[in-house]
Amino acid sequence: MAKISIEEIGIDDQQRLYIKVSRKSYEYVYRAATGVHWDKDKAFLHSPVPTEMTYLQWFSRIISTIIQEYDDHLEVTINTRWINTPEDLRSEIQSLKS
Repeated sequence: MAKISIEEIGIDDQQRLYIKVSRKSYEYVYRAATGVHWDKDKAFLHSPVPTEMTYLQWFSRIISTIIQEYDDHLEVTINTRWINTPEDLRSEIQSLKS
């Protein structure tokens, strides 16, 4: 399993949770039919706008989908940038670190 550092976690102007990593593309992640998508123009993974699931649940789904489909482990690091992310969500995500 490859360890991939997460460069940025944020909520975009469409209210989607996104995860940006360096040097990697997950263009075909939609094939897993988990609701996780790759924005080719912005080069990030993203959720749909949350309705029944929380941002934290979507974060977990994105992480698990990438493990299952690509065998990559996306990791939050001390260098991860947080954009438009509420402090409570940031704390919850950081507490998930294994």
